[in-house]
Amino acid sequence: MVYNVFSIPVVYKYKAHFWSEASVLHLFLLGLNIVLPVVFLYETKDMWKKFDVYRESPSIEFQYRYLVLFESHHSNPLSCDSFNTGRYCQEFQVHESDLDRDDRADTLTVKIRTVLPASEPIYAVHVFLPIEYKITTVCWFQMEGLIMTSYTSFHPGSALEVFADLELHQKTPLPCTERDLTYNSSLLNENSKNELPKLLSEYSERNVITRLANEQFIWTKTSHNTNNSGFTSFTINMNLHYPQHEILYKTTFWQMIKWFLVQYLPVAAILFLICKRIRKFVFTNNVISTVQMIHSSKY
Repeated sequence: MVYNVFSIPVVYKYKAHFWSEASVLHLFLLGLNIVLPVVFLYETKDMWKKFDVYRESPSIEFQYRYLVLFESHHSNPLSCDSFNTGRYCQEFQVHESDLDRDDRADTLTVKIRTVLPASEPIYAVHVFLPIEYKITTVCWFQMEGLIMTSYTSFHPGSALEVFADLELHQKTPLPCTERDLTYNSSLLNENSKNELPKLLSEYSERNVITRLANEQFIWTKTSHNTNNSGFTSFTINMNLHYPQHEILYKTTFWQMIKWFLVQYLPVAAILFLICKRIRKFVFTNNVISTVQMIHSSKY
């Protein structure tokens, strides 16, 4: 019986002059291994990841300012607001809930009760509620956003219920290089109801805004019951949910490098194995003349 008691690996080295065909082939394959992955990534149009998306639960705080406009057949709408410019407000309730206990509100419930002249039936309602919107995980961004909703009916109403989700709308990606307070300014004031076109125009021109999505409305028709003073009540109930938002942002330099390497290295590794097979075939079969030398490992 024969068994192995000792072994030494043997290494074959192939040497050639710098200006030889073997050197040209070696340099060509080496350059191909470096350049071809870059060309491949460039042609796939995704070599540099300049923008990225992540999900975050924003920190949203109600600002306890509001403006509600009621439209009847008259030219001037009736108003109820927090600036004491509308005399029809009677009750205003707000409740914010943190359902998952992450110290961030998940829902907002608003109840507004007004007393309006019975002689002016209400056919449309517009609600404006400012909020403080903040994200801090990847990008630090803070602004004053606006919750806006409107409903119009052919029949006069006495109550409106709204169910909706708050979403973030972006025209451009957020820069994440520093704290962004570009839009952190007050939106509503005592003159807002007289400057609504200007308010809405400036708000729509922002690159980042909040708005309601998946809105569902329940409109209650007027029962024609009034009290002795000739007034009738109108109630607004809003039930809003704050889901996670997708944030589009500009990646930093090191994030672009990381994404480039994640794509480049697998392609370069596959190409390296192919080039290694080519070298082995060419040199071991003497396709190009080289000087073969045998070296044994030293222990």
